[in-house]
Amino acid sequence: MVTAARLRDDAKALYEQPELPASFSFYDYLSPVNQRQFARDLWPVLAKAWVEGTPDRLAELVEFIEGWMATADLDSDAEATAAMRKPSVYRPFEVA
Repeated sequence: MVTAARLRDDAKALYEQPELPASFSFYDYLSPVNQRQFARDLWPVLAKAWVEGTPDRLAELVEFIEGWMATADLDSDAEATAAMRKPSVYRPFEVA
């Protein structure tokens, strides 16, 4: 079972070790743009969880990771990706 503390330690390992921790295997399924965004956004969340170490900060880290896991699921689904990239068609705006 992956705990919040383990996720915190694995997230720290992303910056210290060349290999990807098993709990971050979803990273490979992120699009290149999302990989960069994930790496950029991870640091502040990780820093708060690492420095403060409170249950609330660890919960924020878990929520952050779970959100990116869901993004990886979408990025790896060709049908979902195509649907998201399809231009939106809006009905004309009418001013009364």
